[in-house]
Amino acid sequence: MRDEFSQNSKNTLFKRVGGCCSNPRCRKPTSGPHSDFSKSINIGVAAHITTAEIHGPRYDSSLTQDERKSAANGIWLCQDCAKLIDSDVIKYAVHVNTEWKKTSEEIALSKISSHVSVSEVPKDFGKNLLFTEFSEYSKTFIRTYFYDNALNALKRNNCVLLSGYSMMGKTATSIMLAASFDESYDIIYNQNLSVILDCVSKEPNKLELILIDDFLGQDELMDSKYLSELEKLLKKITKLSCKKLILNSRKSLLTNLKVQYKGLFYYLENEFVNIEIDLSKSQEKDIEIKLKILKSYIESNNLPKEYVEKIWNKEVLTKVLTHDDFSPLAIEYATKPKSVEPDDYEEFFMKKLDEADSIWSTEIASLNINAKVYLCTLVSLSSTTIDKTIVDECFEQRFSDNYDEFDDESFENTFKRLECSLIKWNSSKKISVYHPSLFTYVLGEIGEKEKKKILDCAIYIEQFETFNNTYAQKKLKELILTNDFFNLKVMPAVLHYSNSSSLEVMNSILLKYLKYIHDFNIKESLPNEYIIEILNCVLKNNLFLLHSIDVIVNILLSENYDLIDIFTNEEHMKRIFRYSNMEDTWKIIGICVEPSDMGLDFQKMPLYIQEVLKTKLGDLATYNITELLESEMDTFISERIEEYEAEYLEDDAYEIVYAMENEFASEILEKAQLTFQLEAETNKLYNIDFDSIEYNIIDDDGYLVEVAMNKLNDHLST
Repeated sequence: MRDEFSQNSKNTLFKRVGGCCSNPRCRKPTSGPHSDFSKSINIGVAAHITTAEIHGPRYDSSLTQDERKSAANGIWLCQDCAKLIDSDVIKYAVHVNTEWKKTSEEIALSKISSHVSVSEVPKDFGKNLLFTEFSEYSKTFIRTYFYDNALNALKRNNCVLLSGYSMMGKTATSIMLAASFDESYDIIYNQNLSVILDCVSKEPNKLELILIDDFLGQDELMDSKYLSELEKLLKKITKLSCKKLILNSRKSLLTNLKVQYKGLFYYLENEFVNIEIDLSKSQEKDIEIKLKILKSYIESNNLPKEYVEKIWNKEVLTKVLTHDDFSPLAIEYATKPKSVEPDDYEEFFMKKLDEADSIWSTEIASLNINAKVYLCTLVSLSSTTIDKTIVDECFEQRFSDNYDEFDDESFENTFKRLECSLIKWNSSKKISVYHPSLFTYVLGEIGEKEKKKILDCAIYIEQFETFNNTYAQKKLKELILTNDFFNLKVMPAVLHYSNSSSLEVMNSILLKYLKYIHDFNIKESLPNEYIIEILNCVLKNNLFLLHSIDVIVNILLSENYDLIDIFTNEEHMKRIFRYSNMEDTWKIIGICVEPSDMGLDFQKMPLYIQEVLKTKLGDLATYNITELLESEMDTFISERIEEYEAEYLEDDAYEIVYAMENEFASEILEKAQLTFQLEAETNKLYNIDFDSIEYNIIDDDGYLVEVAMNKLNDHLST
């Protein structure tokens, strides 16, 4: 007897996904109008995740009858996909159906949540990812004197550079360092330089810690634009006392930087505290650290006792702990015997240390074609974590397009070849390559022929962006000109709410389209109305503006298109100005407002532009005043230190700021007026009353109060 869903459960499943098929490669609507106005057509099915009857596909005997026919055990699919999942129960296992359902419900929720105010949806700049990785690294991380030195340096300075040979634990140390500052600082991690620069520029007074892992990476030394942006970012951050920056890099890349870009190398050497992680030494304190690392991985990998006994003797331990190529990663792999008999384990262990530099090449050489292609597909999509369903989707596309190339094995067996040694899961059921150095290695080893195969059946725009070679750019241009570009997908964006829940929402291919028609300077064959229609769609969504304002501004400033319909749309322009930086604001005003012979007449500007300018000028004045008071604060506190007590630190901090506001009243007014005059003169703005511009001494983030607390605490401690 089948445990069928009730009509109520079917309706619930239909509504929770907005009536669309839950298969991410299908997503077709399953309901529509009938020719009879009183009826509708339904081609959807409430399918069972675990089957409704004994001996059926994916049967789970542990479920009760009520659980089996509840909506929790159902997934909404079109008729074709419902038949598909029962035709191959290995490929479409329970976890695959569950992931489809979860993703489809989140997409539906994101669509009906698009009206949410941006202020209600805090933007995550990598903090969630950092703490996901933190939870993994903390299982085996051993606190070393390298970590302690870096922690002390970061408390006293705002920039630290960790260097060392590959596999020494630079990434793990950096992540543990960043996590230790979580209570006081917002975390920015795994973001590109333009995002980081935008963050620190928009909120220069905000306490933020930035971590750039492997900042010289694979191809960065060959990218002059990247190095130029990097130098600009470093020079900005070193001047901002409220920012902290952690960089790490392999020693070999820093050596190359010294040869190719001496100025940047010496800037890093002079402005950063440099800490080298080196486990090749054999002093007593180093041996003690290495022994702890070895014990940690033996416990983490549950190495059986009979294997431990083969290496836990003075002779073998001495060889291991004094080995020139001892590294945490080598030890991790050495404590995973993989079909090695106990009698052969000592030889296996020492071989992993002797061949530490070739760990990845040895592991990959043992894979079949299916596993190699899956690994390359993952690398083409992301250098960090990603939904497994996305990688599976792209791999399946490649498999179906080039079936004759692959071995005849199940998808599950392909994944098992990679799991735990080259690919890892995290607690959110996302996957990533096992180690940052593996990503670098695989990306460097993918040949042009393999890149072409990946791109020829690419589903996601990010695959083109990862390779960014001549063929990728040529292919993207062709896709744009034939409108096949819109068949590509984009990776989901993750939004994090104040209650610690998160939501994955679909990004827009429209934004990528705008980016690339600008980057490639494409204007032929693109009707003006076409670009305006795309902008109208994009500008209705505040979330797009939040993370892609630079793309939109570039299009607006381009001379390739007549965008008068956008510039005269007050609601669109208000949103654009809201998210634009000061420099771009002036550029856009230069297009929107017709100047006179004298320049820009403030009184003749539309009222909303007047309000935008006054707000941004006020924010700029607040920033400059904050810098002024911060520079005077140490002297101010030291002259009155007897008045303060550690017990009332926060109250005293507020008193300090208010007292400075009174004592430096004339300087504050002068600084504000100077700010307004300089901006007005630079941009030929006239006929504006500076006294009507409002600015704050204590900003919304309470930055000055926090600075006062820190400085007061330092003075009281000494």
